[in-house]
Amino acid sequence: MKRILLLSLLICAACGGDPAERARAYTASGDDYAAKGQLNEAVIEYRNAAKADPNRVEVFVKLGRALRKLGRVPDAYAALSRAAELNPRDAATQLELASILIAEGDFQGARVRAEQALQSEPSNAEAHVLLGTALIGLEKLDVAVEQLERAMRIDPTHAGSFAALGSLRLFQGKKDEAATLLRKAAELDPKSARPHIALANFYWALGDKARAEAELNEALKREPENRLAHRAAAMLYLVTGRAREAEPHLAALAATGMPRDRLALAEFKAAHGRRDEAKGDVALLLKNREPETQAAAHALNARLYLAATPPDPQAAVKEGRAAVTAMAQAPEAHYALGLALAATGQYDEADAAFAEVLRLEPRAAVAALERSRLSLARGDGRAAIETARAAASSPSGGAAASLQLARSLRATGRLTEARAELASLRASAGDSTEVQTEAAWLALASGERAAARAAFERLGVLEGLVAADLHDGHVDAARARVNPLLDAKPNDPSTLMLAARVELAAQDPDAAEPYLNRVLELDPRSLDAYYLLADIYRRRGNASRARAEFERALETRPDAAVPTRTMLGLIEQAEGNAAQAEQQYRAALARDSRAGVAANNLAWLLAERGEIDEARRLAETAVRELPGRPEAQHTLGWVMLKQGRPREAIRPLEASVKLAPDRAQYRDDLTRARREAAPKTKTDE
Repeated sequence: MKRILLLSLLICAACGGDPAERARAYTASGDDYAAKGQLNEAVIEYRNAAKADPNRVEVFVKLGRALRKLGRVPDAYAALSRAAELNPRDAATQLELASILIAEGDFQGARVRAEQALQSEPSNAEAHVLLGTALIGLEKLDVAVEQLERAMRIDPTHAGSFAALGSLRLFQGKKDEAATLLRKAAELDPKSARPHIALANFYWALGDKARAEAELNEALKREPENRLAHRAAAMLYLVTGRAREAEPHLAALAATGMPRDRLALAEFKAAHGRRDEAKGDVALLLKNREPETQAAAHALNARLYLAATPPDPQAAVKEGRAAVTAMAQAPEAHYALGLALAATGQYDEADAAFAEVLRLEPRAAVAALERSRLSLARGDGRAAIETARAAASSPSGGAAASLQLARSLRATGRLTEARAELASLRASAGDSTEVQTEAAWLALASGERAAARAAFERLGVLEGLVAADLHDGHVDAARARVNPLLDAKPNDPSTLMLAARVELAAQDPDAAEPYLNRVLELDPRSLDAYYLLADIYRRRGNASRARAEFERALETRPDAAVPTRTMLGLIEQAEGNAAQAEQQYRAALARDSRAGVAANNLAWLLAERGEIDEARRLAETAVRELPGRPEAQHTLGWVMLKQGRPREAIRPLEASVKLAPDRAQYRDDLTRARREAAPKTKTDE
């Protein structure tokens, strides 16, 4: 840098006060640096030339091209745009701008630039090709074909025309024509990478990855620095599980200095356990002051802190907030913040962060998936199913979203639907360990204990084996599995929870209580621990202690207010405190108007005191939100009876009896509804 400054001072001294002379001298110096491949130095000289003579077209063209080679696309576009302003009839500059806009997805802007070039040079084949490409992006396919065919007529040797039209024909499903056109492009321009990249895309679309790889190798032989070829090769190797072969291509892209390519390499290193290297790359990227780069680098840093051993979620939150501050419109910033907040137990804020991701990018299945996991953790099965279904229906949802949907369905007792979702997942994505584990849990929930136990044994899932032991009443066997783990991990909350469940199954709440208290010392936000402690106190007849545990849970986990308020309502209702129970149920419904259990229980309370219309609305909500639950069907039928509508009450009461045939109250109310709905006879009168 000192050498450049000295050279610049010498140039200024030699040129005196003539701006045009200074500009020429700076430009000549920039040309020398560019010829040697020293592009950063060339950029400095070209900028000096532009300051000396702001109306010198060639300076802005050279500056723009140097910046583009460095991967500084926004700066390159600004410089070339200035050149185009100074000389609107320069077709070459207009076409460079059009190609930049196409790469950035601004097809309308590219169309305008290509049309401006054609006004100056109507027979420019490349201009017709770029216009055709822009029209493809705008989904004006017929007009695009006309432009590409016109380019071929203007210059039958222009390989780009054949490559572009061949790619379009492939998109239209005309494979034979596409192959002919693409091979012709390769013949016409044997030194260019472009036709071979197009052929690689052709073979990839046909599923022939070996031939696609061969064409990409040909492309890189012809143009070893072709960014598009390196990018396609990296993607091909990553998709086919050949990460080691992908890295040189990612490194070649990153070497140009373009921030997004350097980020891609850092992401690759992070994903393959090379976190220290990735953090070093991120530190360099954070020196770039562009908001988009800042946001992406901070977001990656947040995820690196979460993946560290041990994780540092507080540092991750700090980095996530820095990412959002750098660029509030970056979905990846909010996603990283959401992951960090969830890791620190700030579930409401995490959910809001993932919701913001979906607002900015509605197709972001990963954010919907995380929202489903949060909902399931807070006991909101309905929301877990909705968000998992949204993720699974997205093209980017994949197997993880389908698996989460199956888990959510199982957790809410919708076992038939869970089984269907899991079967579909197995058919489409195979039988991974995670899928087999979920199938085992589903088998256990469905009463298929032998199959579940065999699967848990094969997969080595300790928690599943303990659950199977408890289902079979083998408490000693379950305790024998857990005790060695307790000795090895005496301060692990999940192990302590498992031990507590074993003791509760053994009807020994006194033994379970210390484990649960220890869990809350280690993890004050453990909702399950609060609930199990409250249940211990309730069973002992100590409603005040149970109430205190739920209130403590409410204070610590406000995100789980719906299930916690509902449990408090149940305690108050069991104690005969109808007013307090109503208050808790209404608080739960204020948080979530579709909270099924709260709606069901409040409906019953209101019907008891004659507020039938509101009771019916709540009972209908409960039936809608608790499909397959006999209690909800019975409440609706009973409310209809109280409303004097026995004929309407029959259907929900029949459903309740079908779902729970052993409940005498349900059968009695159905009999009453049928009797009251029957036509009156003279004898009755």
